[in-house]
Amino acid sequence: MEFRQSSAGGYAFGDTDIAARRLAVLDHVFGLSSRTMLTDLATEPVTLAYDLGCGPGHTTAMVAQLSRAARTIGLDNSPQHIKRAQASATGPVEFAVHDVMVLPFPAGPADLIYCRMLLAHLPDPASVVSSWASQLSANGVVLVDEIEWIRTSHPVLRAHLRLAEALVASGGARMLAGPLLAGLADEPSLRATYLRIAQVPVPTALAATLFRMNIAAWGHRPVELGLCGATDLRDLASAMTVLATSPATGEIAWGMHQAAYARPDL
Repeated sequence: MEFRQSSAGGYAFGDTDIAARRLAVLDHVFGLSSRTMLTDLATEPVTLAYDLGCGPGHTTAMVAQLSRAARTIGLDNSPQHIKRAQASATGPVEFAVHDVMVLPFPAGPADLIYCRMLLAHLPDPASVVSSWASQLSANGVVLVDEIEWIRTSHPVLRAHLRLAEALVASGGARMLAGPLLAGLADEPSLRATYLRIAQVPVPTALAATLFRMNIAAWGHRPVELGLCGATDLRDLASAMTVLATSPATGEIAWGMHQAAYARPDL
């Protein structure tokens, strides 16, 4: 199965109900590694925390719980996701419709700014992180949680990943955003305080469940962009349905680029 590249734009996964359910599965898959990072790093008192690209609020609840922030605000440019997040919110969390590329952030400087798998959908992620650092208070940190690599030898899983990368690239971004952040540690305007690649092994059935939801969230967009044929897309979805019952393990793993940055001038 061969997929083609496109230069058209657009966010790959949307904000439909299936897209929201997909984010719940994503949180199940990557929640442990994210929680480990936040537990390691959220050790100082936090007055204000932002969760950027918060979607329906799973990561916002995590940030609020583990940072013990007096105030945690989830930002997303999707009114639909923000409505879902507000409907299920508990504790000291708030949500606002806001484009994370637009500064300043609505509540002023923060002690902690977090994002997970958001930079994969934004152009020039290193410059974006540098701009977010301008929104930090004294001793504040920007925490990023992005994909460094995905390793699998399974042909069906590899086929999905090729299509997913092409679809994200159609919006001018790169699904594997982690390697694009490598130069941030040398930026004079930033000080790297933490960096690790967390390996996340995922059972084949769970990966296939997530990938099947990806395909459902995409709808016909890959075909409309000329990335694949309609038959290819149907066949890939059918193959994922079969794999979603697989008992196999050890066939796919993610490497998560987890880093923290502070401003040396604060």
